[in-house]
Amino acid sequence: MTSAYVGLVISIAALLAVIALIFKFSSWYGEVNSDRKRIINFMEEIRKDIKDILSRLPPSPTTNSSPIQLTELGIQISENIDAKAGQRK
Repeated sequence: MTSAYVGLVISIAALLAVIALIFKFSSWYGEVNSDRKRIINFMEEIRKDIKDILSRLPPSPTTNSSPIQLTELGIQISENIDAKAGQRK
């Protein structure tokens, strides 16, 4: 009879251990999801700030990333600094 009680106690202990493990896993899973939501919100805020900063930048003074072809802004800048005076002859 004692071996039956030992088996019952071991079974109950194993069941409690599994329940505790499930509880810990569900708590951890909830914390991970909460952290993910905070990180997503943080990244959206950073993305908005970067777009706001980039929208404040002036237009490019050159076309196609070539310093040879200037836009209207590039022509105005070169005239204001008298760029042709520094050219070699």
